[in-house]
Amino acid sequence: MAGKVRSREKVCPNGHGQLKVEEEVSIYCPECRYRPKSYYLDLYWNGRLKISRDPDAHTLDSYKRAHRLLENIRTEIDAGTFTPSKYLPKEIEEFRGRKLFPKWLASKTDTAPTTFREYRRYTEKYFVPHFSMKDMRSITAGDVEDFLAALPSHLSLKTKKNIAIALHNFFTYIFRRETIARIPVFPKIQPPEVPIECISRNDQIKVLSALSEWHRPFFTFMVYHPVRPGEARALRRRHFDLDTMVVHIEQAFSLKEIRSRKNRKDYYLPISAAFDISCLRDKLPEAFVFVNQCGRPYKAENIRRIWHRACKKAGVPPIKLYNGTRHSTLTDTLRKTGNMYVVSKLAGHLSQKMTEKYARHDVEILRGLTDNVVEIDRAQVGHKNEK
Repeated sequence: MAGKVRSREKVCPNGHGQLKVEEEVSIYCPECRYRPKSYYLDLYWNGRLKISRDPDAHTLDSYKRAHRLLENIRTEIDAGTFTPSKYLPKEIEEFRGRKLFPKWLASKTDTAPTTFREYRRYTEKYFVPHFSMKDMRSITAGDVEDFLAALPSHLSLKTKKNIAIALHNFFTYIFRRETIARIPVFPKIQPPEVPIECISRNDQIKVLSALSEWHRPFFTFMVYHPVRPGEARALRRRHFDLDTMVVHIEQAFSLKEIRSRKNRKDYYLPISAAFDISCLRDKLPEAFVFVNQCGRPYKAENIRRIWHRACKKAGVPPIKLYNGTRHSTLTDTLRKTGNMYVVSKLAGHLSQKMTEKYARHDVEILRGLTDNVVEIDRAQVGHKNEK
């Protein structure tokens, strides 16, 4: 049977002579029943090994703890999965969460700045505090569930799902590096779908009327071309083709960096007649179309502030910029046309499944689609009766 439990204490400190070793049972003084305060495993496996800590770096402070570890190691040896580095302090340190999470972050050089900011926040606030001293090679599905259950109760399910996705990304990273043999199973987190807030076209026009002449072109573009705010901010003169009256949507701001769109696929939109193209006049191809009064591209926080002030001035209930422009325009278009394919193209979605959320959360859209079916059925019935 591989390995024995040993202690560096050989003599009873109370003067009763040598400690007695009962293999697989205990080490103790027969007279005063004294037991050592620390133990180690003496193991021969491709050479002699002395193991004094478990994989979580806990000292073996009782015979029972030491023997339990020895039994686990024997099982691993029989299964062919025993790895000495898992139990050696210097090796274990390299696999602790506090060592691996920073390496994972350092590998995310191509991640969008906004995403990287969230990864870093999750790492500093949740991952490292919880997994700091843990050997990440031994993390199980149960450990993941315990971590998610320990997240602050005030966090929404959507935020918890985002944290779980980031943690899964970390495990994928160390799996690709062959640090772990498999990725632990993650529980499914299904946050309820939040109804999409929208405003009518009339309210959108009221907000546009409340804006200053300088800011109005940017928000007019967003109302009549339902792009994301970061995509509108990144538009340059070269993206507008006035011969064919189309605009090319290919980039977006992520914090201060310009990157490819969220789904990395560019698309084209017809330029609306409601958009005053005179703001493009005299601009060089690489010049930003929409700039603040200092001549620099709008910042995300600035356009949100300008939008909310205009809503208040126009007497329109407060609504997020994204909802008041993109979501509202797409919902309005779907209500009027009932054409999911057209709205999907207008939104620049990769598939119609992404567009379906607008119909799921809007009864009027569903009513319109149902009414269209009824009208078609009536027309067909009437046509048959005529025959």
